Amino acid sequence: MKVLFRHLCRVIEHKEENRMSVQSVAIVFGPTLLRPATEEGTMAMHMVFQNQVVEHILHQYGYIFPDG
Repeated sequence: MKVLFRHLCRVIEHKEENRMSVQSVAIVFGPTLLRPATEEGTMAMHMVFQNQVVEHILHQYGYIFPDG
């Protein structure tokens, strides 16, 4: 997880060239990384939470993985 999120942070560092902001990366990777255990609820609701969790991890990468 640390290696994957470090790579995603590097992608975000080049957002001016690749147009991949934190939100864009979260939209792309949220559903893949955080698949719901059950299909209860709406897909849109799951996607919102998945994106928020991935965004939070990306914003807090240095705190979550202090050795960077």
